[in-house]
Amino acid sequence: ITPENVNRLAPQWVFQTDISGSRFETTPLLRDNVLYVTGPLNLAWAIDARTGRVAGQPTAIVAGVAGWFAVSANGTLAYRAVPDPETTLTWFDRQNQQLGTVGAAGMIGLFRVSPDGRWAAVERRDGGGSSDIWTIDLERNVSARITSDPGDDTDPTWSADSAYVIFRSNRKGPGDLYRRAANGTGEDELLFESPEDKAPTSVSSDGTLLLFNRTLDVNDVQVTSGAKGVDVH
Repeated sequence: ITPENVNRLAPQWVFQTDISGSRFETTPLLRDNVLYVTGPLNLAWAIDARTGRVAGQPTAIVAGVAGWFAVSANGTLAYRAVPDPETTLTWFDRQNQQLGTVGAAGMIGLFRVSPDGRWAAVERRDGGGSSDIWTIDLERNVSARITSDPGDDTDPTWSADSAYVIFRSNRKGPGDLYRRAANGTGEDELLFESPEDKAPTSVSSDGTLLLFNRTLDVNDVQVTSGAKGVDVH
């Protein structure tokens, strides 16, 4: 392809996978006039780049590929594996030696350790697809679910005194900010609501300021203090 012939370029052939609803997973790789493409089900095709004819049948190379891959000059295949949907929280020391696990395995999202180091607040997704907030007593390794609303309760953040978990919930539409006693008593308490989606990130050490992300056309960061008369301490 040169500046002189670029305007005269025309399609030479079209390749279709014949798999309903399929799409190519990555940018095709060209090597020695052979075009390698991947589709769904981890299938790969080798295509003659000059004629468009497939060489042989599609072959499953390896299972559990997330779609991104590359091949080195010596033929080594590097790829991104599909992550395990279940995660186990694990303690490591500073020498990267595993010390133990925390709580049960599950579909775990964001988690944070309380300021006093005694608890972990965990965002855990159930089989129905919604998320709730759980706490784990790190001394006894005992877990307890503290929210149960049908909406998504996510982004747990600790109050300065480790007595409350502040979290995002979309139970009323966009994500608003709530808190719940870490021991699970009482009810979920609304701290701050607005038309935008929000997620808490941290609380000041004196317990009076709550930092959170707010999503508009772009993300920004805001600070609120004692929203609706509720001290976020």
